Amino acid sequence: MIRCLLIGVTEGRHEYGWKLEARVSGGDPGALSSVDARGEKGIILQEFCAVCDYHRKHAIRLLNQQKRGPTKRPGRKRVYRSAELLTALRRLWLATDQICSKKLVAAIPLWLPFYEGTYEKLSATTTDQLLSVSAATIDRRLAPTRAKTRPRGRCATKPGRLLRNHFCPTLKLLQKKRINSKYYKKYDKPKTPFQRLMTSREVTQEDKDTVKKQHLSLDPFKLRQQIEQQLKTIFKLVSVTSNVRKRI
Repeated sequence: MIRCLLIGVTEGRHEYGWKLEARVSGGDPGALSSVDARGEKGIILQEFCAVCDYHRKHAIRLLNQQKRGPTKRPGRKRVYRSAELLTALRRLWLATDQICSKKLVAAIPLWLPFYEGTYEKLSATTTDQLLSVSAATIDRRLAPTRAKTRPRGRCATKPGRLLRNHFCPTLKLLQKKRINSKYYKKYDKPKTPFQRLMTSREVTQEDKDTVKKQHLSLDPFKLRQQIEQQLKTIFKLVSVTSNVRKRI
């Protein structure tokens, strides 16, 4: 008489494989030789269903399934998870007046050479990641920071025009068309006013050289610190409301 021994093999996080072992009462291995292979499987399946109280189809699916290995997350490995990268992104975003991610992607190469002078030196891996990060990734990584940070207001008279003209990219509208009731806009790649001036044909080379010389003498982080210090001095001398502070 054939008895079925069901052994549950547990691997990983509650992933089950199943193993059936047929044994012959009396310990005679030759007793199985006279049993047809198909009939043998049927007897084992019947005893399996009787012991575990499974439906026949469900038992067949369990016995036929392959052993599963550790599950892996589909897609590429996550490479933008380091604390150093997140800290640098947060500092750059705040220093650039919380600009959108598309503009920030264009601003990072302009600000990164001066980062070490104000903060610490970044690892080569983090530097490469900052220079290759996409706008969508920045949105995901900065989402918690943006939710906690109060948005800053915009004002045309805001101090720091050197900072904005040399290190803060803007979007230039190239085309606007209307289709039915909707307007569609096409923008140029984010560039700073300085970058657009250097490629303009209407500006003389002499003027370009003068502006470029000024550009090479500027440090965006130092300009930001000077602006913040001037604003603190103004706030001490003048009484302003919270609404005015947001617009400055």
